[in-house]
Amino acid sequence: MAAANGNGKLDILIDQVGRLTEGLTDIRQTIDRVAQTTERVAQTTERVAQTTERVAQTTEQQEQNISRLATLFEQQSQRQAETTDRLVRIVEGLLEQR
Repeated sequence: MAAANGNGKLDILIDQVGRLTEGLTDIRQTIDRVAQTTERVAQTTERVAQTTERVAQTTEQQEQNISRLATLFEQQSQRQAETTDRLVRIVEGLLEQR
């Protein structure tokens, strides 16, 4: 009876060690999945950072372009105003000559 009791305890111990091993394997697999997910998140974050930098550069270029266009528009408007003033003076001069 003592031998049978000892074998039962050994069977329980073997079963518990097997469950512990399975649990540790599951934990290891979970850790591996978390590590892979973390790596993907890090890569995605890096791509987002690069894209954000490119967008910032593009925005800065567009701001410079808009500034140049505004300056050109202002210069063109000034020239058109001067041309209009000259034409008005010419027309007024012609009207005075009549």
